[in-house]
Amino acid sequence: MTSSGSVHVISNSQGYRCTPSVVAFTENPQIEVGEAAKWQSSQNPTNTVFEIKRLIGRRWDDPAVVAENDRPTKTVEVIVNLKKR
Repeated sequence: MTSSGSVHVISNSQGYRCTPSVVAFTENPQIEVGEAAKWQSSQNPTNTVFEIKRLIGRRWDDPAVVAENDRPTKTVEVIVNLKKR
């Protein structure tokens, strides 16, 4: 945020000035984002997506999105499976 020509960083709900680019989808179904998603990622790794910001606004056939299927976390597979719920 800018105010009077200077930049002000707004803290998130946990008080941090930087929010991790992590999204987690839980069974109940609930969506966790940021720090909350990062904290539960060890218990729910298959439904946790890291570095999600770089995929926002991209098409499914974009090379960056297609390349995600080569990663061990299978980001695109998690998102597609959630769309089927």
